[in-house]
Amino acid sequence: MVLTVFGEWGIGEDCDFGEIVFNLIEEGVFGKQESDQRSDFCGVIDFDDAFRAPFCPKRVPRFPRARNGSGPARTSNQRAGSASACHAGASLLH
Repeated sequence: MVLTVFGEWGIGEDCDFGEIVFNLIEEGVFGKQESDQRSDFCGVIDFDDAFRAPFCPKRVPRFPRARNGSGPARTSNQRAGSASACHAGASLLH
């Protein structure tokens, strides 16, 4: 959910928070030290690692054949909660 909200706000990576903070500094809302830089916010957190990966399923569930033996088991792209489906939206923010 957080990635969806950040995406709506135009935040796609941690560097974007540096832009927000420094805009607030320029408006006098925040202060800063001489050594503070926008780049201090870059490369600190990977959004996928922090906000997507912890909520992905640990393993892909198996679906057995129908009880009457008819019909095939679901294919890998039909499995609910597959890890690849969990990460499918990862490139949307980059």
